[in-house]
Amino acid sequence: MALLVVVLVPLVGFAATAASSARQANRTATAADELRSAASSVATFTSLQAALYVEHFWAGASDAIRQLGVDPSAMGPVLGYEPTAELTAARRQVDERVETGVDPQLDALLAEARTDGISPRGQRGPYGQAERHIDDQIHTALDQLNDATSRIAGTVDLSQAAGVLVATVDVRRQVFLLTANLF
Repeated sequence: MALLVVVLVPLVGFAATAASSARQANRTATAADELRSAASSVATFTSLQAALYVEHFWAGASDAIRQLGVDPSAMGPVLGYEPTAELTAARRQVDERVETGVDPQLDALLAEARTDGISPRGQRGPYGQAERHIDDQIHTALDQLNDATSRIAGTVDLSQAAGVLVATVDVRRQVFLLTANLF
């Protein structure tokens, strides 16, 4: 009996250690999956955000030209580029990045922006609402990224990089708004 105890105690200890290691590995794998998903969301939404800023710019440029009483498509020879073609290309870039039906609120905001056009200066308008919605999605994904990194040892640098991304998203939005207002 004593021999059985001498043999079983180390085996039970080994089994407990192995089970604990397996649980930790599963938690790390789950956090890594969450991290991968959040990073993918950040990349998707920042790409969409950039494309929407370009569309917003060309919609504003076309609207400004129309307010001068000129057809934007007639400005190609004068400007060296055609604002209408640039707007069409920008909309195509946004459409390629948006999976229709995945986010009905974003779909509605984009449809409204494209229908209503640019709001008077100083008002957020439909483009601004769509951009803010995407900003919120980016911040949510970055929060998820931060949460996932906190559960994986040795990811302090990644957590700091996520913080820099948050600041970058906010700065990019401010730069766009300043550029649009200057135009």
